[in-house]
Amino acid sequence: MLELAAGFLVAALLGAQGSAIVGGGVPLGAVFYFVSCLYWQAAPCWWPWCTARKAVKKGPGRRRRIRRKCWRCGGTGLVPRWGTRVWNRRKEDRG
Repeated sequence: MLELAAGFLVAALLGAQGSAIVGGGVPLGAVFYFVSCLYWQAAPCWWPWCTARKAVKKGPGRRRRIRRKCWRCGGTGLVPRWGTRVWNRRKEDRG
């Protein structure tokens, strides 16, 4: 989302007006997003009941461990960003 806002700002600073800001800002934002995925490869897991965040669940009387891994991140707490998956796929295809 931050990359999209940066794309709109750059399009406005380059002199675009009206709907040209949207037409130029969206592609610029997509480019900024894919470039940022090279640096920030993973994002924190957004699932509220992620087991990586809360590995011990308090129950009545004693604590019990959650044995099932998070379906979103697999228990690591980090979810690879979409652009990172695209970059890594391209590296695997090259050999």
